[in-house]
Formats: sequence, structure tokens, C-alpha cells
Amino acid sequence: MKISIIVPVYKVEKYIKKCIESIINQTYKDIELILIDDGSPDNSGNICDEYAKKDVRIKVIHKENSGPSDARNQGLKIATGDYIMYVDSDDYIEKTACEELVAIIKEKNAEIVCFNLKNVKEDTEEIVENKGFYRSENTKSVTMMTYEETMLDNLYRTSIRYEAVSKIYKKEIAQRVKFPVGMLAEDFAIFYKLLRQANTIAFYDRCLYKYVIRKGSTMNVKSSKLYADTYTTEIEVYQIYKQIAKSKEDKIEAERRYFRSLAKIYAKLYQDKEYEQTKIEVEKNLKSISFQYLKLKEKILYTIFCINKSIFVWGMKKVYQRL
Repeated sequence: MKISIIVPVYKVEKYIKKCIESIINQTYKDIELILIDDGSPDNSGNICDEYAKKDVRIKVIHKENSGPSDARNQGLKIATGDYIMYVDSDDYIEKTACEELVAIIKEKNAEIVCFNLKNVKEDTEEIVENKGFYRSENTKSVTMMTYEETMLDNLYRTSIRYEAVSKIYKKEIAQRVKFPVGMLAEDFAIFYKLLRQANTIAFYDRCLYKYVIRKGSTMNVKSSKLYADTYTTEIEVYQIYKQIAKSKEDKIEAERRYFRSLAKIYAKLYQDKEYEQTKIEVEKNLKSISFQYLKLKEKILYTIFCINKSIFVWGMKKVYQRL
């Protein structure tokens, strides 16, 4: 079983060596590493070429800059592996990641295996805990799940994450869903579409991926475009949650999550004239939310929203300081 690992590369000369070495030094050797130099203006592309000279398993593509989505799509076109993994060029994976995942695929006949990741600090590699956000116990237990079960699990932020890098995919499944070019939060936009394609999904309770928290990365720079792009997906995911909700508790949680997401988006776009139409749509959808399902703090925010939008935005920024 061959694994193709696709890595978009852009302005990461400080990090790319560690990323590459974490992949080529895997205990499982039947891999190919596809490095997509996305028009990087620094020395990243040259570093990729140097590694390719030393290891025949490495392929390098140099292309004009068009973002990580297009880079991943281009890598997928030339991938020859049976399964696909995505790794960001400033992150790295555990040495035994591929070996462990292949064992699960073979034992469970899984088409997608989801696993955990850990946030680590840029310079010290110290673990950054997200308390109360996704299970990360490293029990190494394997749970088989249906598509509906994975989506409900994600609703409660229990185990199944949305990041593309927190999974391994059968190639035929990965090829059915393209990353949206030019869109931020692209992982969020396709995670449920990829899961829907699989007949067998496994969750492996093990942290195999180290996500490096660094200044200037896309997810740390909370731009208006990021929130506007997220809005489109939030609507689609909300409809899925409502369809598969099995209990009143599920319906309430779906409504509350939808409110929190839209409230953040509205507050971020409030003073940005470029996204005026999106803001109007968000406002309309906020008003359609079932008030009785919200908790006290959310009800207070909702009431303020209906009375005075500017005070609501001020309050949102106080409650969610990273907005």
C-alpha cells in the first residue's frame, strides 16, 4: 500500500526542512512525497529541489502562486499512491504516523481514517492545549463510524476535526472532491463532502500531527475574507446538522453553534464595506434562529443584536477576544 503525501510550499524556508524530514524518515517506507512550490519568493523551492536529489520518492512541482487549494489539487493529479495525506509545510508528523495508519486501514478496511493533532508553539514545540475542544487522549483506540455519526461527533466537537491534515483518504475518495481555489477556510469547506464519500470511516484516538502555531499563518490572521468564506460553509453544515439530528439535544446544539458562528461572522464584517451584502445575509439568518434554544449569555447577545448592532459588535469582541 503506497501513501502519497501532498505538501503545498509557500514562504516556509524556516520550517520546510523539518516538515520534509518528518515525512521521509517515516518508519513506513512505501510513500511518495509531492512538494508543490506555489511560487514561493524565498528559498523554499530550492530546498525542495535539494531534497528531491537525495530521495527518489520526492517529486517537486514549481508553479505560479495560486494558493494552497490549487497546490493540493495539482498534487492530487500526479499522486500515484493508494491513499492520500495532506501536510502543511510548516507542520510535521509523528515518525510512525504512516505505519500506524496503514495498519488500521488493513485491519478495518477503512476508506478514511481520522486522527488527532496537537497545536505546538513555533520555537519551543511546547504543546498548546485546547481545553474542552476535541478529544485528545491518545488512547490509540479505533472507532468505526458512519457519515452521520462523524457529523454529529463534529457538532459536539468531540473527536472528528475539520482539517484536511487530520485524516488519510483513499485516493478515489480524495479525487472526487477538489479544494475550492481562492477560498480561505478551504478545509472547512470540504471536510463533510469528503466524509460523505466514504463507506467506512475510522477514528483513531492518537495525535499523529503537530500543528505549528506561528505568527502570520492564514488561520492566525483573522481576515474579513476568512469569515466571509466561512459563512457559505456554515449555512451548508447547519442544514446537514438539522437533517441528521436524532434528538432535541442535537437540534438545540445545532442551533446554538449556528448562532455563535453567525454572531462572530457578523461582528467581524460589521465595519467592512467590501462585505456589506454578506453582512446583510448574515443578519437575516441570525434573526431566523430559534431564540428558545439559546443559553442565557447567547440570549443576552441576541437581544442586544436586535436592539443595537454597534453595542452587540462591541460585546462580541469582548466575549471573543480573538475575533
